[in-house]
This record gives sequence, structure tokens and C-alpha cells, in this order.
Amino acid sequence: MQDQYVGDIGDFGKYGLLRHLTGMRDDDASGDALSLGVVWYRFPNEGKPDGRLTGYLCNPAAKYQRLRECDPELYDELRKIVCEKKDRRVVRVQKGEILPEGTLYYDRCLSYEQRPPGPFRESARKSWLEDSLEATKEAGLVFVDPDNGIASENVSAWRKNGPKYVFMEDLRKFYERNQSLVIY
Repeated sequence: MQDQYVGDIGDFGKYGLLRHLTGMRDDDASGDALSLGVVWYRFPNEGKPDGRLTGYLCNPAAKYQRLRECDPELYDELRKIVCEKKDRRVVRVQKGEILPEGTLYYDRCLSYEQRPPGPFRESARKSWLEDSLEATKEAGLVFVDPDNGIASENVSAWRKNGPKYVFMEDLRKFYERNQSLVIY
């Protein structure tokens, strides 16, 4: 997850799903709400031109109002971040009213920028994962948000772009704690 992507159309979908699963929306309240933990696999902004799919928030065209009807509170909060404040950072999602109060967040950046290949990267990733597990240990549902999704077997965790992926070994640790997982 890169800060430059906050508020894009994918965020509207994933946060909407999490709000539903946790019973945050008034019409979803069932008394069986799951507590939420969010593990951002944060990666430094690369400055690529993608992540600009925010027209649904900043363009008042009628076709976008249909999206707002799905979850007006979420839509309005994302609109504030992207269109009004122009402050697309993960911390804005955490401080806003986007996800349930009491959500546990882990947002330390995972990057190998200053680490040479070898044991330094392995140690950094292991420490990062242990800290993410500790931060979300009380959550019933853990949302994992890597930049590029689940790694295929062709991707190495230790390569320069390894931090952009979640690996099955990472997910297994949450699963073994009987936590439900949503992976984006």
C-alpha cells in the first residue's frame, strides 16, 4: 500500500466491505461484529501515475452519486481526504471515521531501500511481521493490504520489491491464531 493510492476506487470497495463485515454501518448491526485489525504493507510512494482513480469522489456527476448511495458516510470521508484536504495518506484513513472505532492498525513502512541483499532484509521483514502480529493480536478479522497482492512462487521476499507482496507464510501466522483474513 502506498500513500498515493489512498482514496482511489479500490479503497471505496475494500473499506465498504470492511465496514459491512464489522457491523459499522447502521443497517449492518447484528451484535456479532468482528473486531478489526489492519496491516498496511506500506511501501514508499514510487511516484507512478497510477492511483489516480479518484474521479468518483471529486467529480459531482450524477453517475458517481450512485456510488455514494452505497455508503454515504464512507464516500463523504474519502471525499474530504482526496478532494478537500488533498492529503492522501494512510494516517488520514486511520484518523477519520472510515473504519470502526477501536480498529487496530499496523502501518510501519516495509522497505529494503537502506538494506543490502541477504540477512539484513530477512531480519527486517521478520521483525516487521512479528510487530504486525503483535499489533493485531486482539482482532477477530485482519485486513491485509499489500501493494501488489499475494506473491506467486516466482517472487522472492528478499528482492527489492518483496515488501510489495504478502506471502502465504505471512498469512499462515494470522490463520493459525484463528483470525479471519481479508486480503486485498
